[in-house]
Amino acid sequence: MFSSSFQLHTRRNTTRRKILNYSVHFTPSPTSDTTATMQHLLQNLPPELLAAIVEELPWESRLSLSATSSVFRAALAARFFRAIVVSNKPGTSLDGLRAWAEKYGSLVDEVHFLGSRDGLDNTVRETSQEEDGVHRGTQCLLPTLLQGILSGTRLSQASTVRVSFDFDFNRGHEPGSDWESESELLDDDIDSIYVFQVPEETLQVIKHKEDRYPWRQLMAETCATLAQNQNVRKLVMEELVPKPTSTFFTTAWSSFLGQLDVLDISGIWSEDNGAGWHANTLDGYLHFEAHMGDYFFEHARSLRHVRLSAASATAFGVDGNLFDCALPLEKCHLPHQQRLELQYMLISPKLADFVLVKGTTLRSLRLVDCHANTDADLDQNRTFPC
Repeated sequence: MFSSSFQLHTRRNTTRRKILNYSVHFTPSPTSDTTATMQHLLQNLPPELLAAIVEELPWESRLSLSATSSVFRAALAARFFRAIVVSNKPGTSLDGLRAWAEKYGSLVDEVHFLGSRDGLDNTVRETSQEEDGVHRGTQCLLPTLLQGILSGTRLSQASTVRVSFDFDFNRGHEPGSDWESESELLDDDIDSIYVFQVPEETLQVIKHKEDRYPWRQLMAETCATLAQNQNVRKLVMEELVPKPTSTFFTTAWSSFLGQLDVLDISGIWSEDNGAGWHANTLDGYLHFEAHMGDYFFEHARSLRHVRLSAASATAFGVDGNLFDCALPLEKCHLPHQQRLELQYMLISPKLADFVLVKGTTLRSLRLVDCHANTDADLDQNRTFPC
């Protein structure tokens, strides 16, 4: 005699819960296949109950269950294919991805793109093209399939996109492998943190860099392609490379940011030069941080949730400090903001004023591993308007 009972709590809405009671009583005959019969029973459970059971299973058990029959495989597909990682890294095969996308693409709600390119790659581009103000080299660095995924023509149900770049700036010092051509300290083979030494203050300078360096062109192409995607509502920039792209100056980028509900800048790239000097000791690095409002927050006027994280060793947010710059948030930014999370940032009077102005819309403020100067001129009596 086999018996099994379930009492599962499933959320119907935010205020009510429904309790499901389900019992199975089964007496196998001497010749019956118990495993097959149990599989039949599970397959015929109400979909809501089966989904609740699956939620309680560890990942390995879900994989095993999906391999037992086409019924379970179809039922569990949405749980396995919610997110996908795609990359242009050398050696990464895209074989089979097209067929997979056609079969399961409608189930994907999150795309993570990992971009990779070495420094000069022994290639110097002498000509370029422009489209909607975006400067492009003569060769497109994104495979056609990845262009379709990032632009939303493929995996059109994906509303979340994560972007990160795997650039090893410490891999240099070989002829033709430099990452940058301008430095106040080095003549050639510029790498490490010194890639971020010189501020790039004009669009002309940025276009010149993208024309010369494939890694810079890849960043511009990625952002330009992503700006075509009208399905994205959440953008996560992981370990944001502190270099501007020509795409940041286009109307397409502004429109793209304007459609977002969530923007998560999950860390800014930072390393040291091997002797303890971090990237935030360089003017170009600080210039990028100070202008993040121009590149992102000025255009993202529909945002409800913002997360801004610096690197753990390169906190910033107070103008006038050595190796520091002001918080890139202005009072006119983010008019509909409800949640703000800051990590590895410096608490300043400017931040206090920003939070005060947003008091009528801001519902949540989270400060994680942030720092404050106890001697700073902060008015402790500031309060939110009711």
